[in-house]
This record gives sequence, structure tokens and C-alpha cells, in this order.
Amino acid sequence: SDGASGGENSSSQRTRDKRWKFDVLEVRADATLRAVGLAKDWLPRLLQIGLATQEAEKRALARNRRGNGGAAAGDEDTDGKARDPKRGRGKSMSAHSVFSSIVSPALTRLVEHVAFCS
Repeated sequence: SDGASGGENSSSQRTRDKRWKFDVLEVRADATLRAVGLAKDWLPRLLQIGLATQEAEKRALARNRRGNGGAAAGDEDTDGKARDPKRGRGKSMSAHSVFSSIVSPALTRLVEHVAFCS
């Protein structure tokens, strides 16, 4: 009689293991669908915003250079933002800096997550 109950226990354990695997697969598929939907909705918007702000920064930089006869060497950071001589760097970040330091890593993580889940 113990042998029969042992067989039933192992059978129910296999059933639970299979169910757990299907549950995990279902959650991963759902997460992938949500991530794809998120990327589909927000990626084009983020790219439009990034391109627009980068173009606006270029125009502002060109206006500033024309307005004060061209910047003196060392008056700007590498991203085009004016530098405060007392502090060394400008207070605000350029759109390019924001995208390269914040948005790009987040999008990379999103793509990696989708690849992992799919």
C-alpha cells in the first residue's frame, strides 16, 4: 500500500512541477507582451523628443555663438552647455547627455528584458 501512495505522490509532484513551469512561461510571455507594447508606444515618442531637443540645442548654441561673436576657447563643455568658471561645469544637462546617461541605458535594459523573456 505504501508503494501505491508513493507513486501517487511522485505523480502529483510531477503535475505540480509541470504546472509551475507553465505558470512561469505564462508570466514571461505576459511580461514580453507588455514590454513590447510599452516600447511600441513610447520609443517613437522618446526618439521624437530626443531629436527635437537636440536640434533645439544646436540652434540655441548657434544663436549664442552668433550673438557673442563666437565663444572663447574653454567657455563651453563638450556637450555645448556654457560652463560656469567658478564651478567648472554647467548646471543643466543637454538633451544628448540625458539620452545617453538615462534614456539609452533604460531602453537597453528594456530590450534585454524582452529578449530574455521571449
